[in-house]
Amino acid sequence: MADMQFEEPSYGAPVVDAGPKGLAGLLIRWGVAKDERQAQVALLVILVVALIGAASLFLFGGAAGSSRPPVPNIDGTPRTGP
Repeated sequence: MADMQFEEPSYGAPVVDAGPKGLAGLLIRWGVAKDERQAQVALLVILVVALIGAASLFLFGGAAGSSRPPVPNIDGTPRTGP
């Protein structure tokens, strides 16, 4: 009887490789990138495009072609001349 051994199951937490986290991991899960390096490059391209878009709106955007209404004089009469 002393030769009997029992194999009891171990209930440890499973080891899961989560992979890259954050936006890079999201791009990989969506299939936009195959690995973390491609995801980082894609994020860099998105950042550059966003910065160029923001700069162009800042420099060239706004009320294109329309002028601001004239500011009246202190007494409320319309301003004449420059």
